Amino acid sequence: MTTDSLIGTQRTIPLDAEHFGVRLIVPVVTLLACVGTYWLGLQISSAAGNPSAMVLIVLPVSIAISLGAAWGVERLAKRYWPSGRRLIIDDAGVVLHERNGSTTRLNWDQHVNVLSWRFTVPPRRGRVPKGWKCLACQLVQDEISMIFYTFMKPDDAEALPAHHAFMLLAPRKELQESGGLLKSGIQARLHTAEQLRWEFGAEMIPGDFAELVQMMGARVKGWPDAGDISVAAFQALPDTYERPAGKGDGKPIQL
Repeated sequence: MTTDSLIGTQRTIPLDAEHFGVRLIVPVVTLLACVGTYWLGLQISSAAGNPSAMVLIVLPVSIAISLGAAWGVERLAKRYWPSGRRLIIDDAGVVLHERNGSTTRLNWDQHVNVLSWRFTVPPRRGRVPKGWKCLACQLVQDEISMIFYTFMKPDDAEALPAHHAFMLLAPRKELQESGGLLKSGIQARLHTAEQLRWEFGAEMIPGDFAELVQMMGARVKGWPDAGDISVAAFQALPDTYERPAGKGDGKPIQL
């Protein structure tokens, strides 16, 4: 979808498609399907009078059926069991709707600071394939902050027109050995934003994230043309943000 096609339209984008409920139900269904089909296969083979010989057939068949059931349940759950969070994008701005019904709004006609970063997903992340990229952006307006992110294949991530504006998040060990104060200061800010992503970030599917990036490129002045975050943009980021409604103790987030 091009930027021109977004102008004059309103888009509602579901967030956190792989929420906790989906991640819980898929392995449960996989286990139940495997045990159930294996038990049923044993009953059928026993009735046929040759249970021991049928085990070698029943086991792989039950595993295949359980994997197919998991695949189907995951697709249906993502489609019909939304997380309750959604993002509305239009010509005026973006509105983040939380599960509890609260909303947060950023307006395009007011200044928006953008902090964007990327990193390679480590091997220990189970649901994300090894080597994929995480791309994230924090939109800040006054004391309001929103963080959106996605996981992409490396080639798809590099194909984003704004890929150069996503700073590489340095490992903490490398950050400790860094010499430049500005670099380490920016990296420290990125690591703080990454922690906020873990707590409050909204995950998007790659296509929706690319659409958001396109809209940001058209609406946010100076982004992504500036490439790496500038000194002025870095200094303009506030030291506190309003905590999302329904999250934590309600006190502002101190950086």
